Amino acid sequence: MILYANIFPTAGGASAWAVPCLMTDNGRPFAAAANFDPRRIVATNLYVRVAAHELGHALGFHSDHFVALHMISEVPNVRGMSNVSVISTPKAKAMARQYHNCPTLEGIELEDEGGYDNALSHWKKRSMRDEMMTSVVEVGLYSALTLAAFEDMGFYVANYSAAEMLWWGNNSGCGLLERKCLTDGVTEYPDLFCNHVDGYGFCTYNRLSLGFCDLKRHEEALPEGYRYFADPRVGGDDLFMDRCPYVKTYAGAGCTNGDSSLMPGS
Repeated sequence: MILYANIFPTAGGASAWAVPCLMTDNGRPFAAAANFDPRRIVATNLYVRVAAHELGHALGFHSDHFVALHMISEVPNVRGMSNVSVISTPKAKAMARQYHNCPTLEGIELEDEGGYDNALSHWKKRSMRDEMMTSVVEVGLYSALTLAAFEDMGFYVANYSAAEMLWWGNNSGCGLLERKCLTDGVTEYPDLFCNHVDGYGFCTYNRLSLGFCDLKRHEEALPEGYRYFADPRVGGDDLFMDRCPYVKTYAGAGCTNGDSSLMPGS
């Protein structure tokens, strides 16, 4: 592949972007452009992951490419929604069923929020929170699910031994994907979702940091599909999580590299 890399300031919230420019006759990208905003990109491990995320888009992880390759299917009646979009190709479907321990799963769910730049071009963060190809790179693990989707495009061969272990939703069963994260303020997955605010009283789901429940009261009632409490305005802060409240990491509160002066009991 030929990659044209630039460092121009970008408008909006994105610190980087990438897109294929030219394809071979079978649809494989062989030239792509990528841009990184020099005002926002810094030399950290996180932004190495951001760069890898953008290379994923350059290689064809994008809605237009998925549609052209007939990789997307619609699954009806999921979590109260009329339908959700999934990558339903053979290897991706098999990997998703194995990962979630859900033998009836029809594929890997795609993001439906965030407009054209996000929807259908990323994995659903609610289902695969720390995966590299979700809309917001917070951890950026390059999992076997993404490798399977690339292999299903028909012109890549995945090295699954290089895949990183993803923990969010692993062995969750079908319920995590098919039902709401909370019902009347109660969740079947207390390791993943929270339902009250308690200062430093939480650990993140992977037990690697202290954190806080990102629960808040919004100014307006949430959409029906994103209501999990008696008060229709109460929900999580993260739109890409479908307003499901979860424990967010406090800055400087990592268990291995945190600032002990900020961490109670240290």
